[in-house]
Amino acid sequence: MTKSTFIKMLRLMKEADKQRDELYRLGIQIDNETDFEILSIIAKEAFGEQGWDWVNWWRWEVNYGRGYSISKPAATNNDGTPFIWNEASLWRAVKLTTKQREDV
Repeated sequence: MTKSTFIKMLRLMKEADKQRDELYRLGIQIDNETDFEILSIIAKEAFGEQGWDWVNWWRWEVNYGRGYSISKPAATNNDGTPFIWNEASLWRAVKLTTKQREDV
């Protein structure tokens, strides 16, 4: 998967979550997560479990990076160096875990 496709995937996931939230606010609850289950299967194949965990962390814990920047990163290395602060840096983290998986 290319970086641009990865970022497009993140943005589509964000839009789908936003639409579900809007429907929920209107009193319409959609419990069908089939689309994300399908995406999960494909993404785990592409990135491995750890790479997909990073994507889910970005989705659920970091709210798609809302409010984060290089000066206020969502994740840092052990020495405090910014590690993840936007979609492109998330891509690097996911690719790093994918590369480590391939090297095993």
